[in-house]
Amino acid sequence: MTEREKRDILEKAEIMSDFLKIEFLEKKLKEVETFDVKKFIHELLSEIYDEKKMHSDAGKHFENAAEIAITRKEKKDLYEKSLKQFIKAGDLEKLKLIINKISDYIDDNEKKEVLDLRKSLLKEEAERFELNGRNNNALRIYEHLFKISSDSEKIELKEKLIFLYEKLGKIREARALKGI
Repeated sequence: MTEREKRDILEKAEIMSDFLKIEFLEKKLKEVETFDVKKFIHELLSEIYDEKKMHSDAGKHFENAAEIAITRKEKKDLYEKSLKQFIKAGDLEKLKLIINKISDYIDDNEKKEVLDLRKSLLKEEAERFELNGRNNNALRIYEHLFKISSDSEKIELKEKLIFLYEKLGKIREARALKGI
């Protein structure tokens, strides 16, 4: 029955515009009773929201899908997708919550991988903000990265922070970081 429900939902959604799809799928979420179909709808909504660059909403739906998922691997994968969306959205608070949720489903080796993934995704997002002239957003992410990085990583980040502080006219913060 669930495969048929999924197929029916997909067929109906295919002929709709994205915003009608969102409305239709959100309504279906309230009507559907099986977890498998709910997870499927959450994943569909996540993809649509991601395409529309509504990353916070995409992250929430990936998170909801992860909470419904059964296997540890599936939960981990969906939480990682959620993590990526919240990084794109610049939601650092939600990022911490997702890291804590992922930690429940992984071993110590995987924790290091997830933390490294978080750092690399944050760095990529900060660089993208910087390229697009969104220096305040880049600064906020670099400050967060600085807090969670090792001493060797902080050297490179320190230079980025000083540059951005000076560029944004935050001379006091730049001097404090330089040690003047």
